[in-house]
Formats: sequence, C-alpha cells, structure tokens
Amino acid sequence: MPHDPVQNSELEGETYFNMRTFLIAALMLAAAAAQSFDAHGQTGRRRKSPTRRAVAARAKRPAPAATTTPAATTTPSGLTYVVTRRGQGRQPVAGETVLVHYTGALSNGVKFDSSRDRGEPFAFKLGEGRVIKGWDEAVARLRVGDEAVLVIPPALGYEERNVGDGLIPPRSTLIFFIEVVDVKATTLSEALSQTLKEKGIEAVAARFRELRGKGAGNLYTSESDLNGWGYRLLANKQFREAVEVLKLNVEAYPNSANVYDSLAEAYLALGDKQSAIDNYRKALELDPRMESARKALQTLTAN
Repeated sequence: MPHDPVQNSELEGETYFNMRTFLIAALMLAAAAAQSFDAHGQTGRRRKSPTRRAVAARAKRPAPAATTTPAATTTPSGLTYVVTRRGQGRQPVAGETVLVHYTGALSNGVKFDSSRDRGEPFAFKLGEGRVIKGWDEAVARLRVGDEAVLVIPPALGYEERNVGDGLIPPRSTLIFFIEVVDVKATTLSEALSQTLKEKGIEAVAARFRELRGKGAGNLYTSESDLNGWGYRLLANKQFREAVEVLKLNVEAYPNSANVYDSLAEAYLALGDKQSAIDNYRKALELDPRMESARKALQTLTAN
C-alpha cells in the first residue's frame, strides 16, 4: 500500500502501544507532580516563620520557570493529537513532500507497521489524498522536528476496509507515534516522471544522472521512491519503462538485494526470463534470506 502510511509489511502483530503510552503518561504525571510540589511546598512538615533575612533573599531569587505538560488537541473532524516534542523547523504546506518516521499500533497495543524498522522515513505529498485523512490533517498542523502521538478514528483512517489480511481490522482506531523529519519540494521519481511524459524513457536515464550529479538539493531521493515508481509503471503495464527505471535503482543502490528482486519481477513481466533469473540470483547473493527471490528462482529453474 505505497499510498498509505501503512506499507506492505510482513510484521506479525506485537505489543507496542501500551508500554509507550504508559511511559508518556508517566512523564506527564511526573511533570504535573513536580509542578504541584513547587506550588504547595512540603505540606507534611511543620513550618517555621521565615526570618527577615530569608524573606529578603527569597524576594531576590528569580521565579522558577513554569512547568507544562503536553496537552491533547481534538479537532472538529475527530482527530486527537499530542505534540510530545517541539521541533525548530517550519510547517509544511500542501503540495510539498513530507518525510515522516512513524510507528503505528492498534488501540489494543499491537504494532502493525513502522518506518523505523525499514531504516528510512515515509515520504508523501501533503494535502493530495495520498495517505489516510488523519495523516494529511495532522502533519499539516506540525513542524519539522515535531514528535507527536496521533489517535485517528476509523472515519479518518481505513474506515470499513480490512487492511493486510486482518493486520488492521475494519473500523479500527489507529495510534501513530510520528516524527516530522524534513520537507522537500518533490521527489526524484516525480521529477523523472515528468521527463518520461515529455521526452520518453530514453531521456530518463540522462536526467537521472544529471540530477544525481548536481546533488539531491530540494528533491527527496531514496531506494523506495524509485522502487515505488517502478511498481506503478508495472501496474500500468508499462513493462519496458519499469525495467529501465528499476535498472536506475540498481545503479543507485547496487548493494541492496531488494532492488535486484524488483528488477527481476519487471524482467519477468516483460517476458525476459533469463534476465529475471540473473537478477533473482544476484538478490540471493546479497541476501540469502530473501524468500521471495528464492521461491521465484525455484519456479523459474524447475525442470
């Protein structure tokens, strides 16, 4: 599900939410207790009348900074969020590509997905319906560097859909722990997609190398970005274009087993069995545990 914050995941549900929520609640309570202690003093002890010198010294002492605890905000749509750490960056605007790290859990504490497990943030274009409604609304209210907890009701999540064969049941309330990492103007795949439309697949490789030579700049580049574009091309039956795009991903990330596995799938869709076999073998050479490549290779080389 590349257009949702929940991506294709092999995660088996594991308890996450309860412990993290407990820790956040404990910190809030500790802060509140400290504030109360400062305000009321040690009421259990018998107080002595302060001396004139103590009163004068106390008058000169600077007032302690106010202690605050994160407050939850509930919007008219039903989204509830708490900013647990304030960042120093700017607020993203609609149309920009936002990079977000997240961990998602059901309301019973079972984790269903995490970008941190994959080692790179999730990127999406803000305000264009490419993610669930709760994400578009919440991230638009945050700044780069903010960390927050989101409570997303079903109407702003997956509603009646059964996601991931029961990983997220219908009508689920979703809990996300997110961090807004960065904001970019657009992604490399979108820039190259424009080149594909205007000049054809032959011009894409040249543009790809030109942009890489200049540095990423205000473009978001990642293995998953190009990989996702390659699969979108496959879904549109643009098999030759998908092969060429996924070859560029191999060029950019030659030590990733996943890019060879994806390229093998594209070759197979194109009807080039031998190239598919070669790339599945390369994927297994880099990652002998990759079962998808192993099973595909067994099927292709049988008999």
